[in-house]
This record gives sequence, structure tokens and C-alpha cells, in this order.
Amino acid sequence: MLLIIVVFGKLFLQCRKLNIRLIPQSLNRGKAVPGGVCGFWGACGAGISAGVFISIISGATPLKNESWGLANKMTSKALDAIGSIGGPRCCKRDSYMAIISAVDYVAENFNIQMEKPVIKCIHSDKNNQCIKERAHFMNKKKVAFICVHNSCRSQIAEALGKHLASDIFESYSAGTETKPQINQDAVRVMKEIYGIDMEANGQYSKLITDIPDVDIAISMGCNVGCPFIGRAFDDNWGIDDPTGKSDDDFKAVIQRIEENIFELKKRLSENK
Repeated sequence: MLLIIVVFGKLFLQCRKLNIRLIPQSLNRGKAVPGGVCGFWGACGAGISAGVFISIISGATPLKNESWGLANKMTSKALDAIGSIGGPRCCKRDSYMAIISAVDYVAENFNIQMEKPVIKCIHSDKNNQCIKERAHFMNKKKVAFICVHNSCRSQIAEALGKHLASDIFESYSAGTETKPQINQDAVRVMKEIYGIDMEANGQYSKLITDIPDVDIAISMGCNVGCPFIGRAFDDNWGIDDPTGKSDDDFKAVIQRIEENIFELKKRLSENK
């Protein structure tokens, strides 16, 4: 239903041929599409709404010829775009995909040129079922924190990035080698300070090839060895590895990483 309102509104503003009295009709038809049809019927409501929109503006009925075909082709086009991304569930991404499909379709079949919006999602952290990169609308930079073994400093940075800056960037960590488990002192102290259980949250030691391509690669420091990632780092935080040292050393490292996370968050926010 939201798609009908948005797309119909855009068309009406740009093409005075459309009668504003058709808007209530679009709302009524949109309300008739029940929730869950994406999974139970195999037809996302956003895609159906795009077809409803074309049906209304073209005057289609079950007995019409050309307009009937136009409406069904629009639904098919929108559903193909939505289905190519996949689930689970739905969010604004499906409406966005239907809107973009409708903009192209209307230009091709009705010779009406509408602005194609540049859409970027900034709410993925609020949806624990977000499909992230597959949705094509991610606005956040991907940041990787890299050290040799991906067991301590980089794991702390990943956890704090997710905890303190998930609204601005996505946090990953990796190494050029791996350890059987992440540093247990780091796990314990992070849980003590922030209540963050890195292992329970799914963090583990992984290679650079195990994470997505990133926009920003940060070296945690080279006192253990300088990791090689195939390209230059965007920054080197120069933080010593606290492994085998006291809790105070761990807390000092964590504090410094926190400060750097906030600085990075501020810089990326200002550059948006």
C-alpha cells in the first residue's frame, strides 16, 4: 500500500493527466492485500501493489486487453526484482525494489519520466533479520580490523564497533592466521566492562578471506607482526597486543580502541 501512495503520488505530480480521485481507489486495493502473501502465496505485497498501480492508471479490468497485460507485466517485473534478492521476511527494501521497477516501467510504457531515487538504508542494525549486502541499499561503510591472529585486539575492535557505532559503519575483524579460540582474557574483560560476550555473539578467529570486501581496512598494530592483506591499510592504530599481560593492560588497550572507534565514527559521520 505504501508503494502505491508513493509511486502514484510521484506520477500524479509529474503527470496532470491522472485524477486525484484515483488515490482512494489505490488505497482500498492496497488494503485488500493481506500480510504474509510473500511466503504463503509467493507474491510480495509490494510487487502486487506495483501491478495495482498500473491497473489503476491504465484503467485495466479483467475484461480489458492491453491494460490487463500491462498491469500483469508490471507485477511480474517487480516480483522478479524482489525475488532476485530473496528473503527472509520483508522490509522497505521490497517497496524500494518495486518503486524502482515501476519508475523504469512507466518510462518505457507511458513515456513519463520520474526521478529514480537514490536509496540508502541506515536502519539495518534495528532488524536482526536484515539481509544486509543482498538488499543493495546499504549505506554504511564496511570496516575491517586486522591483526595477525584475529584473536584479541581486532576482536575487541569488532565488538566495540558493533556496540558503539553500528549506526554508522559495519564492523568486521580478521587475521592472516587464526587461533582455535579468541583470547579468553579479552572475552572476560569485555564482558566485565560492557556486558558484551564476544563468543556468545558469534565472534571467532577468521581469515581475511572469510569476511566481505571492505571499504576501510585498519591494522591494529605491528608489535606481533605486520599482517599482509594484499593492499595498503587505510589506517594503523599501532596498539600493542595485551596477550599474557595484566587486566590493567587489557583495560588500557580496550580504552584506546574505544577512543579510536568514536573518532572513526565521528569522521565517517561528518563525511556522509
